[in-house]
Amino acid sequence: MKKKIILSLIGLAVIIFGLIMLWPLSLTNALTNNDEVRIIVWDLGMKENGQFDTTSTDYIFQQDSEEYKQILQVLGKYSFHRSFRSFFNDTSMTGNDAGYVLQIYFIEEDKLSKSIITGGTGEITVNERVYRIGYWGNKKALVMMNEIYSVLEQAEQAIEMSFEKVAEISKAYIESTESEDYIKLITDFDAPTVEKLDFDKSYVVYCFNEKNISQENDLKGKQVWKITYNTTLDPLWGPHTIYIDRYSGQIYGTDLRV
Repeated sequence: MKKKIILSLIGLAVIIFGLIMLWPLSLTNALTNNDEVRIIVWDLGMKENGQFDTTSTDYIFQQDSEEYKQILQVLGKYSFHRSFRSFFNDTSMTGNDAGYVLQIYFIEEDKLSKSIITGGTGEITVNERVYRIGYWGNKKALVMMNEIYSVLEQAEQAIEMSFEKVAEISKAYIESTESEDYIKLITDFDAPTVEKLDFDKSYVVYCFNEKNISQENDLKGKQVWKITYNTTLDPLWGPHTIYIDRYSGQIYGTDLRV
């Protein structure tokens, strides 16, 4: 009798554990109520020597944009479930079956709110926990990535930001990062020079992160507007330049001024 009770309890525990591990969790429930989504595509190209030549492309979509809605629609079609790694803090992911990595960050009030990272192996990081997407292999992970990538490709084909919009973004950026005394030294604040540039090679610019610490951004693979402001201090420091993504409006940084 006791043996039957023990076996029943073990069976019940196995069933409960199985339900906990395999119960489908909604991606959209994990990612709603945010102001914007930022997506970084890490392209793992190969050099001739067999080493990875990694480049990245950034996309930022506001909550009221069509792309934001399309991203949520794609994510709403898929669920994820727990794996043994879900119970540990290790978020490292090995292998890549898609040839690129998608990092999806949802932002609320200028702060990171939710995140998804996947390379198409079947593992997926949701809000800094490792889960599985799909119950067999990596097919669902790859299909989901392809659908999101299609949205990004369509966004790339959209009309580039206008000169007026770029000038507005750069002007607001300077006003938020520079002192009034410095702005007075700019001789063409309302009429800067704007150039369209595509960076095929590495080119480093500098910006301040949310902790006000200077960091480097490589513009390799980026399509940008370069906005140049002349100042009365150009003979000493050179002009003030700002690099902005032509489609998303993301500010990548400025040239180092010496």
